[in-house]
Amino acid sequence: MSSFASVVLLIASSLIASQTFAEEMVIETGLERSTPSPDQAYNEHKDQKQAAEERDGEVAEMARQALSKARLLTVPQLTSK
Repeated sequence: MSSFASVVLLIASSLIASQTFAEEMVIETGLERSTPSPDQAYNEHKDQKQAAEERDGEVAEMARQALSKARLLTVPQLTSK
């Protein structure tokens, strides 16, 4: 077997072993994600939507502040000519 084939085989076996280990850990620790109830899904969606709206508001405010500062820098330059 060539050294390249050996490396590929080693990588593949490592990936399979790590995936198997991860699956066993999920089963043993009970970390499997259960299907959320409709109420949970609705609340998660509502929370995500609210967080997105808050982020959008923050970004809009930062953009307004940046534009305001940019105008302060450019207006005196235009009026002095």
